[in-house]
Amino acid sequence: MELWYSPAFMLEAADLAVTECLQRGMTSAPPDLDKALSEGRPGAIFCFSLSQHLGVDMWLRLADPAKQTPDVEAMYLEQVGRSNHVHLLDIEVASYTRHSNEPLAEFMRRTKLDPKKRADSSRTAFLFHIRVATTPDLIQEAHDELARQQVKGPAFLLGQVDNDLFQVIQAYPNIRGPDNVRVSEILDSPQDPVAEAKRGMSAIHGRTDKPLPTDNPYLRYMHTTLDRDGC
Repeated sequence: MELWYSPAFMLEAADLAVTECLQRGMTSAPPDLDKALSEGRPGAIFCFSLSQHLGVDMWLRLADPAKQTPDVEAMYLEQVGRSNHVHLLDIEVASYTRHSNEPLAEFMRRTKLDPKKRADSSRTAFLFHIRVATTPDLIQEAHDELARQQVKGPAFLLGQVDNDLFQVIQAYPNIRGPDNVRVSEILDSPQDPVAEAKRGMSAIHGRTDKPLPTDNPYLRYMHTTLDRDGC
């Protein structure tokens, strides 16, 4: 049985994982957990944006700590006739911050989009969490440079406007958006927090207990770091 999580669950679980770090007297999250948070939170917001476009519930989960790829896996069901078809999406996530000392297009190519360095599946989407101020002109410049280099795609940008509002823009191969996504809307979603699915089966069964009906998926990344360091 496989567990998949709603975008709201992944955001709530991330906050609870940070709270647990503080309760343990940690001044910052352990490296493995920090990486999982930097991938799971943007991945959840991105998946909710996709769910709005597709009109379906999107489910996601973090990479297996032993494999570390893809960063986030997503899944949704499409009803075709009397059957449900399972669609899977791999999401690779990178954060562009004020410490990224290179143009946006070069960062995107170097970290995720260079076809010579990575062998990603055809179902992979590349998500870049933009944590610095940017403009439509800079996004257009990045798009033009990526198109010139003929990198992999599709590539999306996620930016934060305020404490509640995020925007998703497709930057390559075409420019589309922005699409507005509010965290408050994600948290108010009626989607079940957790779904159970058997491999090879097309049905999912929701679990509706709240706030956390199962183990927090982020905490295993805290434990991998603590176990490795002998804590």
